[in-house]
Amino acid sequence: MASAIGRAGANIVSLDVVGIADGMAIDDVTVQSDVPADILRRAVEEVPSVVVEAIRETDTFRDPTAPLGLASEMVAAGSGAVPMLVNGLIDALWVSWAMVVAASITGPQVLHASGDVPGIDELETPWLPIEDLRRLTRAPWMPAAWRDQHDLEVVAAPLSQRNTALLVGRTEGPRFLDSELTQLQRLARIAVKVEVMAGNGNGAAR
Repeated sequence: MASAIGRAGANIVSLDVVGIADGMAIDDVTVQSDVPADILRRAVEEVPSVVVEAIRETDTFRDPTAPLGLASEMVAAGSGAVPMLVNGLIDALWVSWAMVVAASITGPQVLHASGDVPGIDELETPWLPIEDLRRLTRAPWMPAAWRDQHDLEVVAAPLSQRNTALLVGRTEGPRFLDSELTQLQRLARIAVKVEVMAGNGNGAAR
């Protein structure tokens, strides 16, 4: 694969194995190149058994240690861990947006948000409460702005309060890996414990 990337005119900056699926490694490869994404994809997929799931153009490099750094920052802060989590997930897990949603008799309320959150005027919460982290498929409760984004993935993590959840979304791929969901769940639990220890009952996860 490295040779194919080089022949296409790109330079590998970093390569991290981020998961295993069906006995095959899932790699997160950062390259520096002016080569159009479609040409780079074709060059790499000429290598036997290699499939390019997504190519994301960015001005920054993904730091595989970012989730650990976010966890350390939340613990050191002592309070305000949930807003810190919501703000930090953009860089830590490369989500497009994150928010904490609370269901109420007057409708959903967004308690914290960061990133390019799509329209939420039509957001409903029949899926609350949740017991475990889950991927949320397209459904009528989603605002039209969400359903119109065909590459949007949404994941929800349970909160300490039954009517509250952490929602994160990613557009333009790649899909959320199981390893990323595990990291998300752990970060949410850390945020909760920090808030509880600080005397704030509005934690982010069970």
